[in-house]
Amino acid sequence: MSDFETLLEGMVPGASRQVILPVDEPSLPASLGLVDPSLLARGGWGWVFRATDPILERTVAVKISRPDGGTEARTALLDEARLTARLKHPAILPVHRIVAADGLLCVEYALAPERTLEVLLEAPEALMASPIERRLSLVRAITDALARAHEHGIVHGDIHPGNIGVGPSWEPYLMDWSGASTGPLGTFTGDPAYAAPELLFGQPPSSNADVYALGVLIWELFSGRRLRPRRRGEDLGSFVARWRHARIPEAPNSELAATLTAALQPEADQRCSCRELLVLLDGALSALADVQHRLAMGASLMDEAREHLLRWHELGVRLDEERRVVLVQSQKIPGYADLHHKRPLWEAEDRVYQLTSERWLSWLRATQQATLAATLLPESRESQSTLGELWWERMVDAEARGDAREAWLARQQVLVADPERKGTTLVSPTHLSLDTETEGASVEISSFIEHNRRLISEVIDHQELPLRRLALPTGSYLITATAPSGAVTHYPVALGRLEHHQGTLRFYTPEQIGEGWLYMPSGPFRLGGDRSARRAVEPCRPTIGDRFIMEGPVTCRAWRDFLNALPEEEAFRRTPGRQGRFGAADTAWTHSEEGWSLPESWELSWPVIGVSFHDAVAYARWCTEQTGRPMRLPTEEEWEKAARGVDGRAWPWGDVFDPRFANMARSIPDQPGPMPVGSFPIDTSVFGCKDMAGNVAEWTMSMMDGKLIAVRSGSWQAEPDELRCASRRAVPAHYRASVLSFRLISEEPLRT
Repeated sequence: MSDFETLLEGMVPGASRQVILPVDEPSLPASLGLVDPSLLARGGWGWVFRATDPILERTVAVKISRPDGGTEARTALLDEARLTARLKHPAILPVHRIVAADGLLCVEYALAPERTLEVLLEAPEALMASPIERRLSLVRAITDALARAHEHGIVHGDIHPGNIGVGPSWEPYLMDWSGASTGPLGTFTGDPAYAAPELLFGQPPSSNADVYALGVLIWELFSGRRLRPRRRGEDLGSFVARWRHARIPEAPNSELAATLTAALQPEADQRCSCRELLVLLDGALSALADVQHRLAMGASLMDEAREHLLRWHELGVRLDEERRVVLVQSQKIPGYADLHHKRPLWEAEDRVYQLTSERWLSWLRATQQATLAATLLPESRESQSTLGELWWERMVDAEARGDAREAWLARQQVLVADPERKGTTLVSPTHLSLDTETEGASVEISSFIEHNRRLISEVIDHQELPLRRLALPTGSYLITATAPSGAVTHYPVALGRLEHHQGTLRFYTPEQIGEGWLYMPSGPFRLGGDRSARRAVEPCRPTIGDRFIMEGPVTCRAWRDFLNALPEEEAFRRTPGRQGRFGAADTAWTHSEEGWSLPESWELSWPVIGVSFHDAVAYARWCTEQTGRPMRLPTEEEWEKAARGVDGRAWPWGDVFDPRFANMARSIPDQPGPMPVGSFPIDTSVFGCKDMAGNVAEWTMSMMDGKLIAVRSGSWQAEPDELRCASRRAVPAHYRASVLSFRLISEEPLRT
């Protein structure tokens, strides 16, 4: 038989070294004074009983020698007892007494726990759920016991999970010292799953081999897996041969890397001693304690961050409610009301201010706590996810307020903090579906890019209609649809995250739209929310149906035709001029037999100025009679959509201002004043409407501040914030000024 075959012959994992012969079980000697004996196990040299000591009221374990073993059996048990007594360690079961009775040697030990490490390893989920310090303390106690043995020149020789008992408080006991010796043991006959490589080549057990077995136990305790699993159907010879050339395994966590590297070296003389292993374990325990402290602190910070985030959401709901209260109160209470009547409005406004401050404080505290938690727990998905959610909320809020720069900054933070979840949502495509009743129509899809501080459209695709869930990145687009007849429809669309926009394209001929008019297709748009604008409405996204709107304000030429068509008495009442809040009108136009004439400094291509709200309504009524198309002043919502498009931009051309983009107080070096419609081509909306930021302000049909009329747009004497498309102000209906004009809108095409 070869050396390898001899080695395999002796290997029976977890068993004693002697072959058990079928000898009758003896009775426990009565002279021991023990009661209720029961057999626990039997080995090569004898039997192990469980019994009760009635005097000391404790349960003990008793080993008795085999009668047929003679002197050799008694000597083996006595050697084991002496060796165990010499060690005197908390992790080694103490010897209570040695008694010779009925020709047998009886050794009484403290009773080992029924649970062993083998039992714990069979339930890996429960094992890994146990505190990491508890497992480290258990390993440290076993290592310390083995170090004590090595210092006495004792080698255990058979360390495996079945030989380590674990008490109810996880106190460990290194058991089965029957094979221990102070000298060479010959061929190793223990468990090959925990044997050092040299043992699998037939070398005798050594202290270095004990250290290797400890390393295997440590790896399994902290990974929850067997280091050397046996394959199904694999014989012992193949198993041993497979592990004779072992490599150092990857550590289950970084804190134990140095410990396992030192214990699991393939070469015996390169392994650390048990005392050196203790030092490494203490370092690992300290490092893991630091990790646990960071984990606990990070978890506490995360709890606080989530509480503040929840508070943010709760305050958001309350803030929306209070803003609605302010809106209702401001509509109910006119500006001229007595102060005591305004108290409910003031109180609501104070609550909005207070809730806004509290809400942002909650966000700030949540972000601070989540950032600290993410620093302490860099690999925690939860902390990164919470931080990403907080910046997501900031981004959404900034978008709703129309703050593009803050929204961009928050977006970058989302991508950094939570790239997998929220970041994926940011880059996920939106979808566009468009139908039409016109066969053979096609579309040109353009995205908006900033060029020279204004948004311009750049063609990115061509498609045939209808479109079915066309995937596009989140953003703003201009769809230019063309029918076979040549009719063109401009359809701007703002695609939000994960949105599926569905719309219907209609085509109208130039004759149906009307000369000097534009078609504004039905659809949703972003209203208000511009915190830099004057008195902008709260952000929302209403939908307005098909509209036809004048390309520019009504011109002086058109107003002259209107006056000439009116009875003389009414024409005098509708003559442009200046009229403030007090006093009569100061008429600027003159009348003769040839009709009405403009002042010398005025031009026919100017927007008509100096007309009141009532004058504008009268003009709309007259145009309706002349054309058969119902016309009126636009509402605030209709005007803002025509000016801003659908994506909530600050000015008709984009989100960056320059005085040369529109006629305003600082556009020209000379004295500012009205200019012909369209003199500033950049001041044109995505629908084609001209002069919607500067040149003249415009009447709407919407009420504001009680009985006042809402006026939109800036003028030739305005500043940039007044030119923002969301800016609003209110004036009396009879008011006439050199900055006030209007344009008309209709819900119907011209009849052809």
